[in-house]
Amino acid sequence: MNRAIFLLLAFIGLFGCASQQPLPKSERQYQKIVDVSGSKQELYTRTLEWLARSFGSSKEVIQFSDPDQAKVIGKGIMKVNYTITPVDTHFTLTIEIRDNRARFTFDQLYTEPNATLLPERMFLENRAQMEKFSIRASMLIEDWKKYVSNNTDNW
Repeated sequence: MNRAIFLLLAFIGLFGCASQQPLPKSERQYQKIVDVSGSKQELYTRTLEWLARSFGSSKEVIQFSDPDQAKVIGKGIMKVNYTITPVDTHFTLTIEIRDNRARFTFDQLYTEPNATLLPERMFLENRAQMEKFSIRASMLIEDWKKYVSNNTDNW
């Protein structure tokens, strides 16, 4: 019985530590391809509108925008709950658009120092952090999908 309990505790300890090990740099991003109805140009235009509405000033958010490639690169911040209190997580978002779909890539993920929680900038480096970030990123993508799908040009 003691041996079984020891093995169970050892397994739980090893499993818990696995999520804290640093990820390779290639895995320190969140990427998702989304299917949505619309032409490349329509989706590109609606994406620019969504960025301006979702992140405040589009001039501060959008770092690069190419209508020919239908590609937008921007900087953003969103609150993510890694522990008890949500913290501002900074990211670079690349949106690449084709007819009827878009690819979202979130990378360069970090949190800014916080006087009570984080003494210095923290880059997201382990699986547990990436899983929590991916939940919020998925919610942001769903918001984009609703926005570009809701064509209310009939005024």
